[in-house]
Amino acid sequence: MRRTIATITLALIALSASSASAQGTARPDVQLGGQCTSDVQCVAGAICQAGTCQRVQRHINLLYLVYRSEDRRFLELFGLYWHRRGRRRGFRVLFPFYWQSWSKGRKNHARVIAPFFVDVKRGAHRTFVVPPVQVTRNATQRSVNVWPLFFFRKEKLASGAWGSRTALLPLLWRRQHPRGSSTTLPLLLSHYSHDVERQRSNLWLFGLFHRATSPRRTSTALLPLFYHRRRTDPHGQWRSSFSWIFPTQLISRRPGRLAYGSIVPPLLYLRTRQRADWLSLVPPLRVHYRKGRELAVDLPLLFHLRRDSEKQMFSVGPFVSYRDATFRRTALLPLFYWGERHDGSERQLAILPFLWQHREGEERLAVVPPLLSYVARGPSSSRGLLFGAVHWRREPGYLRYGVMPLFYRRVRDDGAGARRSLTWVAPLSLFWRTPDERRALIFPLLYHRSSVADGSTTALLTPPFYYRRRPDGSRNLMLPPVVFYGRDPAAGTRHLLAVPLLFHWRDHDSSTTIAPPVFYHRHATGYHAGVFPLLWRGRRGSRSHLVVAPLFWRFRNGAAQTHTTVVVPGWYRRGVDGYNAGLFPVLFAGREGKRSHFVVAPLFWRFREADGASTTVFGPAYLHRHSQGWHGAIAPLLFAGRRGRSRHLAVVPLLWHFSDARRSTTIVPPAWYRRREHGYSAGAFPILWLGRQRQRRHLVVFPALWHFSRPGRSTTVVPPAWLHRHRRGYSAGVFPLLFAGRKNDRRHLVVAPLLWHFASARSSTTVVAPGWYHRHARGWAAGLFPLVYAGRQRESRYAVVAPLFWRFSNPQSHTTVVLPGWYARDRQGYNAGLFPLLFVGRRRQRRHAVLFPLLWRFSRPGRSTTVVLPGWYARRRAGYNAGLFPLIYVGRDGPERHAVLAPIFWRFADRDRSTTVVGNVYYRRTPTHRSFGVVPLLFHERSPRRKATLLVPLFYHQRDRDGSMAFATPAFGWSLSRGSRTVYALSYVHHRSEHSEVDTLIPLFYRAHDRRTGTTTTVAGPYLSRTSPTERFHSVVPLLFNWRDADSRTTVLPLFYNHSARSGRHATVVFPLFWHFGGARRSSTVAFPLYWDFARGNRRSRVLFPIYWDFARGRRRTVVVANVLYRKLATPGTYDFHVIPLLRVARKRPGDLKLAFLGGMFGYERIGRNRRLKLLFIPVPLKPL
Repeated sequence: MRRTIATITLALIALSASSASAQGTARPDVQLGGQCTSDVQCVAGAICQAGTCQRVQRHINLLYLVYRSEDRRFLELFGLYWHRRGRRRGFRVLFPFYWQSWSKGRKNHARVIAPFFVDVKRGAHRTFVVPPVQVTRNATQRSVNVWPLFFFRKEKLASGAWGSRTALLPLLWRRQHPRGSSTTLPLLLSHYSHDVERQRSNLWLFGLFHRATSPRRTSTALLPLFYHRRRTDPHGQWRSSFSWIFPTQLISRRPGRLAYGSIVPPLLYLRTRQRADWLSLVPPLRVHYRKGRELAVDLPLLFHLRRDSEKQMFSVGPFVSYRDATFRRTALLPLFYWGERHDGSERQLAILPFLWQHREGEERLAVVPPLLSYVARGPSSSRGLLFGAVHWRREPGYLRYGVMPLFYRRVRDDGAGARRSLTWVAPLSLFWRTPDERRALIFPLLYHRSSVADGSTTALLTPPFYYRRRPDGSRNLMLPPVVFYGRDPAAGTRHLLAVPLLFHWRDHDSSTTIAPPVFYHRHATGYHAGVFPLLWRGRRGSRSHLVVAPLFWRFRNGAAQTHTTVVVPGWYRRGVDGYNAGLFPVLFAGREGKRSHFVVAPLFWRFREADGASTTVFGPAYLHRHSQGWHGAIAPLLFAGRRGRSRHLAVVPLLWHFSDARRSTTIVPPAWYRRREHGYSAGAFPILWLGRQRQRRHLVVFPALWHFSRPGRSTTVVPPAWLHRHRRGYSAGVFPLLFAGRKNDRRHLVVAPLLWHFASARSSTTVVAPGWYHRHARGWAAGLFPLVYAGRQRESRYAVVAPLFWRFSNPQSHTTVVLPGWYARDRQGYNAGLFPLLFVGRRRQRRHAVLFPLLWRFSRPGRSTTVVLPGWYARRRAGYNAGLFPLIYVGRDGPERHAVLAPIFWRFADRDRSTTVVGNVYYRRTPTHRSFGVVPLLFHERSPRRKATLLVPLFYHQRDRDGSMAFATPAFGWSLSRGSRTVYALSYVHHRSEHSEVDTLIPLFYRAHDRRTGTTTTVAGPYLSRTSPTERFHSVVPLLFNWRDADSRTTVLPLFYNHSARSGRHATVVFPLFWHFGGARRSSTVAFPLYWDFARGNRRSRVLFPIYWDFARGRRRTVVVANVLYRKLATPGTYDFHVIPLLRVARKRPGDLKLAFLGGMFGYERIGRNRRLKLLFIPVPLKPL
């Protein structure tokens, strides 16, 4: 092994030398910073870079535990922390928790907090991942994925409009774009699609209900019970309709013709012209048709209503369809509802309890209650909630989104480019970003701060690591508690701490080095040194010191001409103006100018000041003399003194006396006397208090008497009575019974709790419980609580004797209540009654009278209603209405009359027509039509254009004047008309017209073909097919769904999805293992969980977890296979190859070479002309080439 390494090293050295000789023999005389064109022009220790000679930067590698690159921009510590600095490109990794990279001036960046958060930005493309949620945004796409269940993508199409795709696997697939939309619920066998350009829609619900619409045709089916088809002409005018109801009920309608039929008992086939007005009651069918205004059809499974050609309602069992002039609605109760305005401005969709969707203009709302999800979008804002956890809100200048409780992000933009953001990632990660700075906190692992304004960087890493960099070149590095390093070029300072072995500080003027227990400090005027804690020696200018602890201490100051010497326990200090000496702790003596002291502890103390003052202490006695007097004492009994005109004397505890020129105080406990300039105070604590201050006096004999006075008022209290006098009145009382007083014109008197009286110039109130009387300028009020209340307020009066009598009156009205009766009158009428039987009244021209429950009468001009149960009579200007419920009903409304004697006789008539029903016999007459019948056996109809006869259950025959005819029996029949024919035999029905052809074998087979559009629809059991010249749809419910049109093709199978578009986009999913999404410039492939492949333009990332990693970006490429790393750099011929930790071969520049073994323990390096060997991590410089 040693021979192999030596051989490789010598070969590479020889190769390096030969390449160097090929560069030329120019004289190396260009200094650092000078202009150059090649490395050979620069002096030793420099290389030519960017046209100038720059110093060679060496890397540091200690077994890959500590690694720093040549340019000092890359740092690695213990295999856990990786950092590459750079404004254009760099990264930071705290393995395995935190990953960050950036490029192009931070326009591109990526952040990973494993396994909680991923943030990747590539220009305008940005992706957030908070597992299992992924959010992607760029100029042409928005997507939200909750792997592996929910996928949403909104993309900008070539036309400039936006489209979207949504998948909630395996429940929902949805696609929406400007040309239309489609929604599929595979498990519910439901699908809806809408084509805006062709104005076509297709709806399937639960594999049973189908509805298809186009500009000229609408069909509805509820398999196998019901089918309905409606056709219009190119101008949107109705042409025909056809309905089939299980088992064989038929309804057909065309302009001028209406037909109903049944080919099973009871057989019925009726037909009428468009202007007919008639009613048919033939079980189980009821039909009502009136002058083109109203059409109503009732069957056990069918209800159809149409009014005024605008309002239409249709229902078959749980299916309901309603349409009016502005809106159309469809429902399959209670699961499905759909509504839409005719102009497309509003749409509503509900699939209960799974989905609610609403769109109006540019507003969108979608709610999925079982998943605790909703999405709301407006013209410039959106908000939403997914699965009760993923939420977002977007407004102009504001963006907020998150996955609670894992992730939260907020971004604000003031519109002037000042963008602020806050990001929180569980459990304790925070990221701040403002125009001036960026901060990151991953508690308790990492804190990072970078300032855009000054370019500074601060980082704190746990396990302990701290790093800070500033633009001025200053650095701070800490690996607590061992290593601390800092450098500030501007201040010229530097420090290095290797705890506990070495401590070093240095600046322009001084340096300090500590290698415990030895230390040395140097500065401009001297030094300090020593061996802690015994020896200390130093000099600073003319000052010096020497200490041999703890016995000898000497300090000298040549400038001040002083020196101090301490030889424990004595000391001596000498100066220009005196001395200080002693023997601790007994003797202390000294002199400084005129000041002196002498102490023999603890009996004698004497101090003299420069002004002549002196203090002498001998035992418990002391005497202090000064220029204004003296103080003395024999502690703790006697204290006396004088200072100017102030004196004090205390004989403890009998006498205290303090006095000056203005006041004096004498205390002989418990009495005291204090004299002031404007009065005095005295007392005997705690009983007697008296005094005077100017014109204020007080006297207290506690607790019997309290008296306080001043000019104009006084207060005297002899508990429980009191009297307070003032200039505006008085207040007195005997607490708590009597309260009386006067203040200006207000008076009060209270004899609690019986009498309360309050009065003023404008009002008075007197209460003698339980009565009261209140008088004021606008009236009065009185009462006897809680029964009697009376009063007057201006012109209004009231009187109440609860609960029987109530009266309220004013000039316009009055109300009197004497229960249970009442009477109320005003200018418009009256109202009276006897509750709850009698109610009468009049208001203007309206009257009413009720004698409950027998008689009810209401009247007003032109009409009246009288009810005498069970009969009634109502009169109107145009007629009347009367009856005897529930048997007799008669009436007249203009020319229309009706008479009913239920259930035997029914007659309805006007000027031109009449209908009469007696039992099961009916007869109807119109100007052009006659019909009669005996229900349910015989029906006959005759008109100028048609004659029809029905004999149940044998046959039906009809002939029209235009030559059309129909004949029907229970087994077979046919219908012939101009342009169409219908033939049936048992369960087979064939219909053919000018534009369509239908064949049906009920209930097994159905096929319809439209010649105008080329559309063919086929239903055979679970198989459904619909084809046209531009699109195809095939399905085998619930196994296969296939859509195909001119632009795309989609196939859905259980757990399989495939979609391809002419634009080049395609998607394939084999749930949940394989996912592939691709387009012209990007693709994504995942074979979960091993293989991942993502391609974006000239970038591609491939991972075969966990052994193979391949990342390519333009000319750059990085490949990792197990412990082998290969990096292809941007410059041709440059690379970096690692076999960690055995071997590294790198060529960072053409002609350079780097070779390292065993993590940098041995190696060879050539940079330009400069060479060096590394032996046991020790660099050995070689002679430059």
